Amino acid sequence: MNTEELNNIKDSSTKVFTAMAKNLYITGIRIYKEQEEYEVLEAIMLDSNRTESYLLHVKEYLE
Repeated sequence: MNTEELNNIKDSSTKVFTAMAKNLYITGIRIYKEQEEYEVLEAIMLDSNRTESYLLHVKEYLE
């Protein structure tokens, strides 16, 4: 593979990862909204330290 092909693969992977992360985030927000967990929802949106626990919760919910 040449450099251009590798860069295209890297760009594609980044775009796919970004799309998946957005989808996961939006799905999680909907879950908390449906469960009327507004304090948790607010904390997630305003506190970057809760990102990891938020993602784990969404992952567990979807499994």
